[in-house]
Amino acid sequence: MVTDQALADSHIHLFAHGFVGPEGRSPAGGDELSEYEKLRQRVGIDTALVVGYEGEAAYEGNNAYLERMAGRHSWIKPLAYLHHSATHSEAQEWLDAGFYGVSVYAVEENDAESLADLIRKVGPVLAERRAVMSLNAAPAVYPALRAALEDQPGLHALMSHFGLPAKGAGSEHEAIQGLRDLGAMQENANVVVKASGFYAFSGLLDADEALAMVLENFGAERIVWGSDYPVVLSSESFDQTIRYVSELSEGVRRAILGDNLRAILARVERP
Repeated sequence: MVTDQALADSHIHLFAHGFVGPEGRSPAGGDELSEYEKLRQRVGIDTALVVGYEGEAAYEGNNAYLERMAGRHSWIKPLAYLHHSATHSEAQEWLDAGFYGVSVYAVEENDAESLADLIRKVGPVLAERRAVMSLNAAPAVYPALRAALEDQPGLHALMSHFGLPAKGAGSEHEAIQGLRDLGAMQENANVVVKASGFYAFSGLLDADEALAMVLENFGAERIVWGSDYPVVLSSESFDQTIRYVSELSEGVRRAILGDNLRAILARVERP
């Protein structure tokens, strides 16, 4: 799929030895960086927010790898993975190294307290630099997350994969409630939603309806498109990740597919 605008991808991963998908190897079908370069050239992506992940032993050292790759490719805008035990100084060191922010994972209810503590520790330096925090956070941690973000009003939070509304949901009703709970965060002007990871809730929710709900709650100016490369390739094609947004009206499409993310990144104070 080729669009008539330059795209900005808000959620990709790059691993030195590849993501281990259901197939036992990376679904990219080759070196992930090289394969993304092909996709980038084909569909016209000029910017990619690369989400660091070191939550499993196989991916240890991902931050250092992304730092090296960002030094070689100007389109790579890296986010450093933070464990919940990370400190203020650790976050500051990654920002000083050129990262555009950090990535944090918290999807289970027992993650809530440590997530809130982490935000209290690193939120001030992120806000000072106007850097971003990419959050893979599910409805189970929303109450703690909302309270923590309210205490850090300058922190720019990007909610990955529509806030994972199907995580822990046993029915369509529960998944819809997850989207409604996400919508309650609209009161915080610094919360932005990534239109990514459609496959993660496709068994319970219609992707177009989910996107419509988020548009109604947050408006086009607070949504950014993300492919979730290469993880998504185990479930659907790369072009499909764009299709959901590309069928919206021109102004909305341009904002979500590129303009919004580039504006966010342009505000980050670089070293």
